[in-house]
Amino acid sequence: MNNNIKQIIKSSLIGGFIFASIMAVDNYYGGQEFEIWKFLKNILIFGIVTGLLNNYNQKQLKKENKN
Repeated sequence: MNNNIKQIIKSSLIGGFIFASIMAVDNYYGGQEFEIWKFLKNILIFGIVTGLLNNYNQKQLKKENKN
């Protein structure tokens, strides 16, 4: 696995953690209890989506730079 892929995975999971934290705080102030499964789901879904989008964008940039 090259460094670019590792960086995409790390940044996506960090972004997912930040998003899930914000959502957990919002739910807490809305009167709901903290749910670990909802927190983990938010991390994974947001992380996977941003990772896929970031990977796609990186591939497109490489194609443009070759031309």
